[in-house]
Amino acid sequence: MKRNVKTANHELAYFAAYVVYIFYEVLSYSRYISILPNMVFITMKLTIIGLLLLSVLLFKTMSFKELIVDFILFTLGIAVAVQSTKGFSLLIIVLFIMCSSHINYWKLLHVTMIVLFLGWLFVTGSSLVGILENRTYARPVLGLTAQTYGFNYYAYPTMALFTCSVIYLIHHRQKCSYLRLIAVFLFNYFAAQVYTTRVYLWALTAFELYLMLTCKWKFIKLKSRIWDLIARWGYLACFAGTYIVYSNYDKSRPFWAAANAFLSGRLQLGKQGLDNYQLSLFGTEVIMSGNAERVYGNVSTESDYIDSGYLYTLLAYGIVFSLIIILCYTLVFRYLYLKQEILLYGWMGLFMILNIVNNYVLLIEINPMLLFTLTAWKERANIRKKVPRVRRKI
Repeated sequence: MKRNVKTANHELAYFAAYVVYIFYEVLSYSRYISILPNMVFITMKLTIIGLLLLSVLLFKTMSFKELIVDFILFTLGIAVAVQSTKGFSLLIIVLFIMCSSHINYWKLLHVTMIVLFLGWLFVTGSSLVGILENRTYARPVLGLTAQTYGFNYYAYPTMALFTCSVIYLIHHRQKCSYLRLIAVFLFNYFAAQVYTTRVYLWALTAFELYLMLTCKWKFIKLKSRIWDLIARWGYLACFAGTYIVYSNYDKSRPFWAAANAFLSGRLQLGKQGLDNYQLSLFGTEVIMSGNAERVYGNVSTESDYIDSGYLYTLLAYGIVFSLIIILCYTLVFRYLYLKQEILLYGWMGLFMILNIVNNYVLLIEINPMLLFTLTAWKERANIRKKVPRVRRKI
């Protein structure tokens, strides 16, 4: 992955589409979804599609193989979109992946960090000046009250800030002083106090420890075969393991009851989802109501939100699409291993684990690594030539 390369016209069109997409996603998870006319969001979607198509037209040298892959991806996107209530949004994600093979990904990560943080600032600022409602949620187990400051729910802003923090640390890894690490940790600690979600603070702590072990102290290097095995089979193992765990959950057994309590009821909700919806090749409509709907909507029943990204993708988008997404993530994971991108590899591993109990498999502004897919596929031949040399060093 090259850095500091001059931005071409097709990249400008792609990044413009990506900026609009991130703002679209941030606004969709905020109270602006109830204030702005629906036409605003439709216009943003059409703008994204137009800019992505312009990006393709501006890039004039595309191989026959790339055209075939793009055609397969687009056909698959249409097939799943027809079955899904989120079809239009899914097609946009497929288009982003299709158009990403000639994009500089260091620039893309930089754009993600800046625009996502600006989006968070915009929504939070709108709440502080009184434009948006600050919804609050009681957390009796923690003895706290979660603030949202303009967002519909308190989970999304912490995900966004976690992503911004990780990208910031990756970009400054060569000059990542202990003071910088402490400052980023304290910022996320403050966010955890406001939004009351601790999982991303733990995840950031784990990433900072990983950064110190790999970049500062040089204790970990991606030379052992165990890292290759994790890259090859990690996502598939987590995907299959998640299904096995949720499908075998039994609330009458003490172990499962304790595990469910530790995971804030996620196992119970996942099992409920499996009981309510059958597996299918191309997915089914999954209707969920979380705490936001229960507290502020017209839903009187308990939450039935499926938190697991793997499980939700399997039920909502089907077996075929889920396996292809797992293949895409596996391609990217192994690509990062072979390229020795040690921090991106660690970030990918964190996503792999977090998606067991959190749903952002297809939130590309939170999990932009999916956009590395075609680069990983395109460079697979060159990478394979280097594999024997890497293995002889082990």
